[in-house]
Amino acid sequence: MFTANDRRKCEQLFEKYYTGWKFHDTLYREAIKRHLRPGQAVLDAGCGRYMKVCSELAPVAQMVVGIDLESSLETGNWQHLYGVRGNLDQLPFESEKFDIVISRSVVEHLDDPGRVFREFHRVLRCGGKVVIV
Repeated sequence: MFTANDRRKCEQLFEKYYTGWKFHDTLYREAIKRHLRPGQAVLDAGCGRYMKVCSELAPVAQMVVGIDLESSLETGNWQHLYGVRGNLDQLPFESEKFDIVISRSVVEHLDDPGRVFREFHRVLRCGGKVVIV
């Protein structure tokens, strides 16, 4: 059983060895925030069932769309947050629809990454950004 004392020891070790370090999730979110402007449209490619990053971006973006193979996607109560069940190699969106495409822990699962990246390019507006971990 994990006790409060165990937790303190873990926190002390973390502070000793990792103070000042930023891990991939923090770097990912910082990169998104550097590029996202109010009123932009975001596509989260491989958003996951709970659409956690989508929900974080919803207060800033004009529209956030998450797409995943999950059978159900939970969008919460955001009016401009949409969950779509679909495949990344054939995105069901019109061309030049999004300002930013983001994707976390997805690329390593793709059968044809080139095809997916071409789809990202197709749905991005001119000057759009892609942020991938």
